[in-house]
Amino acid sequence: MMRNILAYIVGFLVVTAVLISCGDNKSAVSGVFDAVPDNSSFVVSTTNFDSVASLFSNENALMRMFYSPKSELGMPLCCVVDSLNASGMFGEHLLPEAVVAVRKDGNSGLCQLLVCRTDIDNKGAVSELMDSLKRIDGFESRIFNEIEILKFKSQSFSSSLSMAFSNGLAMFSSSTKYLEDAISCVLGTGKKLKDDEYFSRAWASSGKKELANVLFDSKAVLDIFKSELFDDCNLVTAAGVIDSWFTFDIVNKNSLSLNGFEFPKSDSSCFSSLVKSQPDIEFGALSVIPDKSAAYMLFSFADAYGYDEALTSFMESTGKSSERKRKIDKMNESFGFDAKTKFYSIIKREVAYIVSENRDNAEDGVFVACGLQSQSAVELVLAEMVSENNVQYLGDEQKIKVFHMAYDDIPYALFGDLFANCRGEYVCCINNYMVFANSVDDIRMLVREVSLNNTMKASISHRDFLGKFSTSSTIFMYYSFAGGSEIMKRIFSRQYASDIESNRSSIGNTGVLGIQFKRLDDLVYCNVSFGDADSKSIAGSEIIWETNVGASLATKPFVVRNHDTGEKEIIVQAKNNMLYLFDASGKEIWHVLVDGAITSPIVQVDAYKNGKLQYVFSTKDRIYMIDRLGNFITKYPLTLRGEATSPLSVFDYESNRNYRMFIACDDKGVYVYDVTGNLLKGWDFSGTENNLQSEISHYVISGEDFIVFHDSYKAYFVARNGSTKMEFLTNFKFSSNNIYCDVTGTPKFVTTDENGVVRRFFKDKHQDSLNLGEFSENHRFAMKDIDADGRPDYVFADSTRLSVFSGAGKSLFEHDFDTEVTGVSFYQFDGQVRIGVTTAGKKLYLFNVNGTLYEGFPLDGETPFSIFEANDASYCMVTGLKGRLVNYRIMK
Repeated sequence: MMRNILAYIVGFLVVTAVLISCGDNKSAVSGVFDAVPDNSSFVVSTTNFDSVASLFSNENALMRMFYSPKSELGMPLCCVVDSLNASGMFGEHLLPEAVVAVRKDGNSGLCQLLVCRTDIDNKGAVSELMDSLKRIDGFESRIFNEIEILKFKSQSFSSSLSMAFSNGLAMFSSSTKYLEDAISCVLGTGKKLKDDEYFSRAWASSGKKELANVLFDSKAVLDIFKSELFDDCNLVTAAGVIDSWFTFDIVNKNSLSLNGFEFPKSDSSCFSSLVKSQPDIEFGALSVIPDKSAAYMLFSFADAYGYDEALTSFMESTGKSSERKRKIDKMNESFGFDAKTKFYSIIKREVAYIVSENRDNAEDGVFVACGLQSQSAVELVLAEMVSENNVQYLGDEQKIKVFHMAYDDIPYALFGDLFANCRGEYVCCINNYMVFANSVDDIRMLVREVSLNNTMKASISHRDFLGKFSTSSTIFMYYSFAGGSEIMKRIFSRQYASDIESNRSSIGNTGVLGIQFKRLDDLVYCNVSFGDADSKSIAGSEIIWETNVGASLATKPFVVRNHDTGEKEIIVQAKNNMLYLFDASGKEIWHVLVDGAITSPIVQVDAYKNGKLQYVFSTKDRIYMIDRLGNFITKYPLTLRGEATSPLSVFDYESNRNYRMFIACDDKGVYVYDVTGNLLKGWDFSGTENNLQSEISHYVISGEDFIVFHDSYKAYFVARNGSTKMEFLTNFKFSSNNIYCDVTGTPKFVTTDENGVVRRFFKDKHQDSLNLGEFSENHRFAMKDIDADGRPDYVFADSTRLSVFSGAGKSLFEHDFDTEVTGVSFYQFDGQVRIGVTTAGKKLYLFNVNGTLYEGFPLDGETPFSIFEANDASYCMVTGLKGRLVNYRIMK
């Protein structure tokens, strides 16, 4: 039954995609509507006919598939006429106001009618235009009710095109009979659609200033397209009983959005009753719906027995009520009591149907989630419903109980045949939802995704998409064209299966679809919106896991050590300032809010010298120290004397855990704290001339300590107590890059000026420079022994280019990227140093020493990455991507 509803949805989408047009304004029910016969079942009104061609000039794979010879849908008539008009066939007589209509005529199949307003208001002008058209080869002429009809075969149209002009209107149709009926309407002898009671009510509610209006008779449209698109009429049985006129206003052309109302043809409309049986609610089930789900449906269930009554009526109209009653009786017999009443009593507010993944088998990865008031109480109820032997535990901590039910068709019995694919033989409770599934493996998968926060609730792109809709509703449906190809193949005629498979990627680019139903006074309000495809595709290496953080990451993921187990963990900050700690499997351990964006690396210290490690970092206003449980250490966070102008640097001079924390502030002071949070006694530094431009670094040369940093025009080389050890006269402006130490040959300190010239300051107090090329003031510079020859090399990143030079100035390699380089880092594994690069195009690169890319790169990612050794013969690489923490497997 899920497939039935999706059939209706996708069938509607195809019709809309084939026939929809857009305009800047709309006309009243007059003029072009005077030519639309009453048996038309789908109409689109526009006052900007040119937009029709522009919309269809960008055909996607889904549209092309249904225009194929396998289908009778054919090319939209509006596109054919617009092409002829552009060639000058009709001069400049066609005006922008138009209406497109569709009906089915017996053996003639699907027929289209296009009515355009013209500037021709007399018979002489009409005759002149018709005479000019008849001079074109292939035109045939005949008279109907004193109106001349021209018919010709267009190469771009699958059937003959008939046209006529009367009363200032141009009428075109793929069916001569349809055109004759339109002429009769214009002449006042035919029945007009605008005179239909239900159509008129729908049209009256249409927006007067929207881009365009779409109106359709749901039952008639489905009757038309089920023979064109579907093999099995049972797939659309449920939707086929909805006998109403729907009206939609197109409110957004670029990202297609429509909203409107249902106007039932009788007061006892089953669908309306189902919607109106429940209040609008704000759904919470997104917290248990995996973010890669192919589709889901949410139902308000605040009034369980109101739902049951409306559902019974609905299923009577589809002929399925007796089947449901049989299942309810069998379920009650299997449990030995009134199971329906028991389940209804524990379910609160909402029910969700979830197709979690794109699978060949319609019953794989399918769930039904029901809201609960008390999870612990419901688990006690479930324990009473099954024997102890039918309860098993999942997870390392054995917290998830899985109950094997005595009956395996519970969702159908409780909620109707919409839920038929989920037999519900296995039940668990998670996040205050009772979840029915077809297998323990499916439950295990769902529990893992929820534990990793890979849910629709945490997905940034899904939250953005839901922003198109009201926060509360009675029914909400979601479908992913990228994730739901198997669903689509089960819905549409089998003749399209190969086309859907071969065009899977391009069809996926259609994006996602949402349909929302709400109660609005005595009407049913409907919002249909398309969203962009959520490009989660990740190139290159295999993903081990990904965790949805719920906000874009603000820092690189830092790999830290669990001091209790010795295992690797990952700590990272999101752009909402939340700091997260994850274990090596991607499961969140804790999160804590800090006051601002972290501006330094996150390092571990053993503040109490007891083997317990803490995390230390800085924001622009504070220094933080947090223990492994997520608690702030006493006295932390420390409030700085001013706004930080450098990141926090932490040194352990003697490796004895007497840590020194350095940070510069905008008062030109450089402050040093001990690990207890006190300013260090004995540090005597008079301050910088300008605000710092670099990190503060510590180097040891032949047992001698150097604390080094620079501002805009001066480099500082000081001792542990802040006293000056070396001074240099500099007549240039420094770049913002750090000062590095080169101990080969005569020891020296290396950085660059604003023009990218390498500046070297020697321990014997002389300086020199090395010009390796032209670089902008925004260039990035780093020093590292890339080729393992014992001498450091120079790495530049400027705009879209990476350049690597030996210390002697020889070019080792260059690489040009499509977008700007945003970061450069170094990684050492397999005995080699490799260069990591992040770009504005959200791509990650890893270069070997010879300039070739490491196998599997580039990969998708937005932040600098960290690499650590996995338990198997591979490495793990963690990065941020669209609000997710992603862990790639990098093969050795």
